[in-house]
Amino acid sequence: MLKLRLILSAVLLSLLSACATYTTSVTNSVRQQYAVLQTETVTIVAEQENWQLRFGEPAMPPKVLDSTFIRHYEDGYAYSQSGGGPLASAITPDYAAWMKLPGYSANTMNVKVYVEGRSQPLNGKMLFVTAREDMTESSAKRAWTVAVPQQYIQVAETGQVAVVYQPARLSSGDDIATWVLWLSAMPLL
Repeated sequence: MLKLRLILSAVLLSLLSACATYTTSVTNSVRQQYAVLQTETVTIVAEQENWQLRFGEPAMPPKVLDSTFIRHYEDGYAYSQSGGGPLASAITPDYAAWMKLPGYSANTMNVKVYVEGRSQPLNGKMLFVTAREDMTESSAKRAWTVAVPQQYIQVAETGQVAVVYQPARLSSGDDIATWVLWLSAMPLL
């Protein structure tokens, strides 16, 4: 009987060691006070929500992803407990697969990006993420500072997906995006 227990224990331990190892870190969120747009020639308007972001007019986004409960896996990726994938994977033009994840897609807004001198708005998707106490930059804890550089607008005008985001450093040395904007002249599904 003792041998059977030892064998079963060894099998169970070997199965558990094959699973992905993670540590759970919980940190308190710090809700930013507002979003502010730093690009004078751009206006961002949410399609379904009654919300817009204009230069010189701070506004609170209607949807925000809570970044406080994160699992850190051995491979270095951080996954949201709410069913999302690694936030780092969002910062690529391949947003479509990432948008299928419920933790992120529920908090992402469809937006139109109006650019001065352009007759048609660009299509976009925008995600705001709460700050965390373990962020080393105090400005990222106060406000989302949104900027859309001209070179990203030019990429989007060609029909490619341009990705703009604001990184903030955590005390662990990792970076987290406090907001992400995907934009293109083509529709973003």
